[in-house]
Amino acid sequence: MQVSDHAIRRYRERVSPVDDDTARAAMMAHEPAVRIAADFGCETVKLGNGVRLKLKGDVVTTVFGNGKQAGRGAPIPPFAEAWR
Repeated sequence: MQVSDHAIRRYRERVSPVDDDTARAAMMAHEPAVRIAADFGCETVKLGNGVRLKLKGDVVTTVFGNGKQAGRGAPIPPFAEAWR
């Protein structure tokens, strides 16, 4: 599994403002599950904390936060929770 530079930037922006190595390590901690999902052709993997990793093959291309963590992105309004 590879993690793109873009995914690292989005992790830092949308999930947690950590350094690049910490962001990469946080995503790589889920490598076994992500690799299995990629083998099945999945394009998105939702982690237990609600963070979603977008995949292209076995490369994490971007990251979406769960709307509850600090970052520049606005939280999801309560009425939109049903569409997540």
